[in-house]
Amino acid sequence: MDFHIAGRETITVPAGTFDCFRIEVRGISRFPGRADVDNYTTRWHAPDRVRWVIAREEIRRTVVAGHVKNLFSNRIELLSFRHG
Repeated sequence: MDFHIAGRETITVPAGTFDCFRIEVRGISRFPGRADVDNYTTRWHAPDRVRWVIAREEIRRTVVAGHVKNLFSNRIELLSFRHG
């Protein structure tokens, strides 16, 4: 897996609007005798305001008979938070 900070973005989720670092993650899962699975994840973090992820998108794809097949797609967003 390759992680890198791709930039900064302001995003709005149900918990509010945040100035975030956008972290992109790319990698390949290899399984003997099966097609490779490409993993793409984008995470948005605002560590100066919240200790957890603000939003996360994940996509997993493979190629079957020359066609891209989406295996999994998901997005989570922070709904609310409070400092303890």
